[in-house]
Amino acid sequence: MTTYSLRDLGISPGQSKSEELSLDLPPYHQGGVDFVPEHGGKAPTAATVAYVPVTSPVPARLDITAMTEGTSFRLRFSADYEGPCSRCLEPASWHVDIDVFAVHDEASDDEELRSDHVDDTVHELDVTGWAQEEVGVEFPTQVLCREDCRGLCAQCGVNLNDEPDHAHEQPTDSRWDALKDLQLEETE
Repeated sequence: MTTYSLRDLGISPGQSKSEELSLDLPPYHQGGVDFVPEHGGKAPTAATVAYVPVTSPVPARLDITAMTEGTSFRLRFSADYEGPCSRCLEPASWHVDIDVFAVHDEASDDEELRSDHVDDTVHELDVTGWAQEEVGVEFPTQVLCREDCRGLCAQCGVNLNDEPDHAHEQPTDSRWDALKDLQLEETE
């Protein structure tokens, strides 16, 4: 977990400082699946959906500005997440660029001026928690291997991207069986 100490910033109101961080970015968990930041992660294949995610730090930039009342923060980073395609389970990836701002004034009673990611008791910014929350805001509902992914056959599990002409004979609807014996007169 990446945190940033706010104890001795050494800046006065109106002044800023920037820090280059190695951001510990955990896998993003969605729909029972972990999507791993590409750096050091091993993407699953259809044969290995269960795997142990391995991550390495992602480069990030944190800008801190002291205000008359409180502190403002800007966090920027990019990451590539890898995991199984939501339709066919083949490897898929998704790229995110995060550029977000937050304000924190520990003396304020206004919730909008108090970041959930600043711990006032130890004077630290939880950069990992903030980053993970922002990734969650941007994360798509489905990560696909390609836009036109056809998925798997619902009957036998064949990858329809590999076999686009794959089909099964459709069984007849038993509700129509009674009409087979119906004798209708032909009219002219």
